[in-house]
Amino acid sequence: MKTILILGGWHATTMWFFKTQGGKGNYRLWIGDCWEQSACRYSRYCERFFLLPNHSNELSYIDKIIEIYRTEGFDALIPIPHEEVILISKYRDRLLDAGVPVVITNYDTMQIAVDKEKLGHFCKEHGIRYPATFAGDKYTGRQILEAQGIPLIVKLKASTNQVDQMICHKPDEFLSYFEWVCRKHGRENVIAQQFINGYELDSMFTTGVFCNRDSKILGIFSTKKIRARPYSGGAGICTKTVDEPNVENICRKTVEAFFRWQAICNIEVKRDSVTGEYYLIEINPRAWGSPMFSITLSGVDLIDLWIRLTVGEELPSKIVLDRKGVYSTELFHDFMLLTDLLKDLPFKAKRQKAWESLLSYKFPYFSNADSVMLYEAIADMDIHDLVVFWKKIIRLKKRLIYAILPINKGRKEGEYK
Repeated sequence: MKTILILGGWHATTMWFFKTQGGKGNYRLWIGDCWEQSACRYSRYCERFFLLPNHSNELSYIDKIIEIYRTEGFDALIPIPHEEVILISKYRDRLLDAGVPVVITNYDTMQIAVDKEKLGHFCKEHGIRYPATFAGDKYTGRQILEAQGIPLIVKLKASTNQVDQMICHKPDEFLSYFEWVCRKHGRENVIAQQFINGYELDSMFTTGVFCNRDSKILGIFSTKKIRARPYSGGAGICTKTVDEPNVENICRKTVEAFFRWQAICNIEVKRDSVTGEYYLIEINPRAWGSPMFSITLSGVDLIDLWIRLTVGEELPSKIVLDRKGVYSTELFHDFMLLTDLLKDLPFKAKRQKAWESLLSYKFPYFSNADSVMLYEAIADMDIHDLVVFWKKIIRLKKRLIYAILPINKGRKEGEYK
């Protein structure tokens, strides 16, 4: 039986992998995390837990993994959260020189993918449609308005999970918010982008791409965002697998242009609801939550493929989903979004989009393709392993408290000082 050291036991992807693989006897599952209360540490399927140094001490973190490999031994290292993926990629050569079994994209390639300004230059060079992008340290807010006009979306250049992201529909609103984010994070870390028409329900796709060691694409798996938080544009909470050739084409063109991609990435694509054109929005070089679970339910377990690639198994030359239209969701974040929607319904400006999102709660709670059970479709809860979900609630208790307050104090659009 192969031993797998998974980094990031608090992540939804790790939780669903334990849910789908735990107890099957395929792998011996270990968790490494710099958070002592890591949720999956308490799983009945976790055989060992290793406390790692904080990410800020990079070399100590990497050397601890090497020490675990030399003293305890494992067959595959699988980093799940964003920070861990970037760190493992950065020190890939150090790990490989020590014999650690890991397959991951090289750091230089990854830096192009995660930096939205660099990604814009890359897309222009390779003829890939990408929103007009303006770096905060190269343009003033007024110059951006003159060049692009409203609406604009303000983002951090290399962040994940939409931290301090906001869509601005008025010039004064944009100027005020853009300067606030620049002061908070530094102008060199902020961008403003052309806002592509459309919201989650009608426009956003998250697509998984899996490559072998030779960077050959073995499979492209598209999911449609059904719900996200914030619902104007945020991290996917509920998704379904879809057949969308235009999305798959832009993802294939992008990954093939990198030449050197290995294992997993997920790509955000947006369809302009007015023009019908498809835009690459961002690349996340990591495993991700609810979309990956709907893909698993549709017949392809991407983390399992990553493990098999790492341990040297021969993989099929082409991998396809068994079925489409299967929904999955994260229960915890779905509840928090529900509280947002109920609070926003009384306000005329937000009512229509809030109501549309609220209606989408039909999926997967009252409907799912091919009669997939609701329990199966919930990514972050295992009724046979409930302590893990409880530990997730403890970790995110502040968000839960904010969610149930009468007013919104969570990660919401338009709240800044």
